[in-house]
Amino acid sequence: MNDPLIFYSETQCAQNLAAVEDAIYVLGGKWKLRIIIALVSGYTRFNELQRTIKGISLRSFPVN
Repeated sequence: MNDPLIFYSETQCAQNLAAVEDAIYVLGGKWKLRIIIALVSGYTRFNELQRTIKGISLRSFPVN
């Protein structure tokens, strides 16, 4: 029952994430996955997120 751990290369991870990103885009928005990844990576300030996520506009961020 203990399956060996599988380690993916950076390219394989990028391809897998691209596929997931495509699915999320169809289901609920283009930027959600990128924002989530940036937040998990430790970017917490608004300007850090904006600089990290290429191509995102201010309108894409929700406002309270």
